[in-house]
Amino acid sequence: MRTRLLVLLAVAVLPLAAASQDSGPSFVVQLKYTKIDLPYSSSSSCLTVFPDGRFHMEQMSDWPRSAPRVFEDLLPSESLKSLSAILDGEGLKELKVAKGGPETISHGEIFGGVISRGQTIQTLVFSALQASAGQVARPFPPSLLPLVQWVDATTKDLKKRKLRELKGGKALNCQPGEKWFPEGTYK
Repeated sequence: MRTRLLVLLAVAVLPLAAASQDSGPSFVVQLKYTKIDLPYSSSSSCLTVFPDGRFHMEQMSDWPRSAPRVFEDLLPSESLKSLSAILDGEGLKELKVAKGGPETISHGEIFGGVISRGQTIQTLVFSALQASAGQVARPFPPSLLPLVQWVDATTKDLKKRKLRELKGGKALNCQPGEKWFPEGTYK
């Protein structure tokens, strides 16, 4: 039975950052959030938001294993404005990737993001641990909390909207793909 999950924090978001640097950022933000409560569950969501409010979201459960669910639509304007305000916060702008290597996480959360900052990008990867056997509690940095809360609230809001899952939607770890948003889909 799985009781622990070895997580390499840099791996959680590295594919997002690498794809972004190759062609220059065409997105506002790419976020990945994973919640771990082993041996019971592990789930993750990733979300890419574009300047015009379009988004691509993928959700999956790693434990028990499930196929990724893919959604695309438009964010409500108030949600996009709220995200912009959070991303413009000085505390978040100054946040740097946590130092450290692999760690074993059995109960906690991992949050990673790539934020477009004009011609550059800001990469964030942090873990928050719940106290358990062999684990000392460690929260997310306070300046990251508004973004984590925005992702949680937005994901819940999107579930309430009962978006239809894309038929044949391909999970790309929220890296922009050429098949996203066919021309004229959202106007």
